[in-house]
Amino acid sequence: MNEPQSRSSTRRTAERARRRILLVDDEADTRTFLRAALESEGYTCDEAGSGAAALAMLESFAPHVLIVDLGMPGMSGLEFGGKVRERLGRELRLIALTGHLDKKSRTASREAGFDYHLPKPVVPSELVPYIDGELWEE
Repeated sequence: MNEPQSRSSTRRTAERARRRILLVDDEADTRTFLRAALESEGYTCDEAGSGAAALAMLESFAPHVLIVDLGMPGMSGLEFGGKVRERLGRELRLIALTGHLDKKSRTASREAGFDYHLPKPVVPSELVPYIDGELWEE
């Protein structure tokens, strides 16, 4: 009786293994934590400690999803998101993580090209529906 769910679970795991996620955050502990959690969900992940480093990785890693801290020093997450959209258009999903959840911050992230604007810190399992495209922000 568990066989159909098992096949569904196996298919979902295979789909997730093909989905590449690039974590962009200046906090190494945050990147390490999110990477371990998301890889345990079956995703393929890499990480960058700055917007400049992430831009350099875009072609070689070819992510499907970028999870970006908006409050990075140097190139902000907003600036990074804008550069990604200029370079790649809407080819990938951009998820902003931030402690600023007010309307002005949400508007700024949307204008920079982010698909989602989520609170930081985030529970990794709560990212899954956004990564998989099952939820859309209102």
